[in-house]
Formats: sequence, C-alpha cells, structure tokens
Amino acid sequence: MSILRPPKEEILDHLRTSVITEAGKRTGFLGTTVPKLNVVRRVQQGQKLSFNEPYLALILQGTKKTYIADKSFTYTAGDIVITNLSLSSRTIVQEASSERPFLSIVLTLDPLILSDVARRYGFDAFEEADSSAMAVSQADNDFLLTFARMSSLLEKEQNGIPLDRLYYEELMLRLLASDLGSWALEIVSPDSRVSKITKAIDILKKDYKESIRIGRLADASNLSLSSFNRQFKALTGTTPLQYQKQLRLHEADRLLRFEKRSVSQAAFSVGYSSLAQFSGDYKKFFGQLPSQVSVG
Repeated sequence: MSILRPPKEEILDHLRTSVITEAGKRTGFLGTTVPKLNVVRRVQQGQKLSFNEPYLALILQGTKKTYIADKSFTYTAGDIVITNLSLSSRTIVQEASSERPFLSIVLTLDPLILSDVARRYGFDAFEEADSSAMAVSQADNDFLLTFARMSSLLEKEQNGIPLDRLYYEELMLRLLASDLGSWALEIVSPDSRVSKITKAIDILKKDYKESIRIGRLADASNLSLSSFNRQFKALTGTTPLQYQKQLRLHEADRLLRFEKRSVSQAAFSVGYSSLAQFSGDYKKFFGQLPSQVSVG
C-alpha cells in the first residue's frame, strides 16, 4: 500500500489481505493477539442468531443484513457499523462464498477508553441518537487508514510501544467526530437512554439465572416503571424478561455446542427448572430442538 493517500479500494484490498492472512481457513468470529481487535470470515450465506457486546465494525467484503427491534440494517464493503448496547440480533449473510468470503474487522468498544477520549477532546455533549441501538455509515479514507494501522499490528511486533492503544484511541476519536458520534456518546453519557438501560442490562447479564423484578431494573436505570419498559423495548426490541430468556438461551446454546453439555445440563445451568419449557423455548428461538445440537 502506497505511503501517499491511497484510494479507498486500495486500502480495502490491503485490509482484506490482512484479514484473510489472519483467519486462514478458519471461519466465524475470531479473536486475535491484538487487544479488542477481532476478525470475521464467513463462507456461507444464511441466517445466524448471535449475542454481541457493543462494537465498531468495518465491512471489507460481502453483504449482511441485521434485524434489531423493528428495524433492519444492510451493510457492505466500506461501511462502518456501530452497536451501542449488548444485544441479541438476527443477521443474514447475503453475499459470501469460499472464493469470496464475507470479511470484516470488529473492535470491541471499551466504555472507559471511549469516555476518556471524549473527555480529552471535548465531546462531552450529546444529542439523542436514533432510537435504534445500531447505525451504519460509510467510512472515509482517514477512518480506513486508521483501521489499516490497527490491523498492521497483526503482522508485526509492537516492541514495547503500546501502538494498539494509540491506534484504538485514534479510532475512537474518529468515531466520535463522525456522523456515528451520537451513538458512541450515548454509551458514555450518564444521562443518555443507552447508559440508563445498560445499567439494567448489566443486572440481567449478571443474574440471568435468577428471577428478577422489573422494579429493580427500573430503579437501577433511574426511570419510572412505565418509562423504563418503553425505553427498554424501543432500544432492544424486546421486554426485559424476554431479554433475560434470550441470554439464557444463548448461553445454553454455547454450552451445547462448545462444551458438549447434555440438554439437561445446559437447561439447568442457565436457570431452567423444566426441560420441556427449555426445549420449547430453544426450538422457538433457534428453529431446532436442543437434542438436535447436543452430543452430550
């Protein structure tokens, strides 16, 4: 890649090569040796249900469509995507193959670093973003070049210099200054809807196996019960109890697929007391019975 300001497609080609080299023949969401930097390689089209923490992604190749609440988002090469809440989502990979896989770079959003960058550079006021927890925009060349600097750390040693932190902070700064800045600021602004609902989500994630009163969640969010329920559903597309059920089901699915637990072990581990209820909920959510997944 040229030292001068290269055209957008040249930067994307360079990034695609980096991700393909890092992923090899592996597929899925892949962690790397660079903190907070992940790569995605998918070779099959189709639908996937997933649970994601807040992230910033750059799409390098292929097309995806994600459904959150009552909205859908389509993104393709050169797009940047942000989610500012921990969410379950339904995603359809629309363009992908072995010869031309779907490729992206995904950065985990760190609220502490994001907050520090916002404070240092004067991004302390925010406007309420769109009611959705996801947004999509086109990346400009400066954004792409910063992603390229970050991804270059996959190929070389840092030699004791914290370049990953430097490049990560630059990406956060460019995010805050972009048209997606309001979505990012909602993560760190204490009075924003996202920050308030995140307090409730943190409780749901921590105590997902337990019975949780909605009033406890509303109190944690510093909202009235009616306002809490309204804002929670507007952002997540679901109710708090449905959100808790999704957490249980995603964790049970992980236990079945990756830890090879039996159906009963997975069900009881995530807080179910009835195998029939668990099997019914699992099939309704994932489209198949847990016994079709389990080898335990």
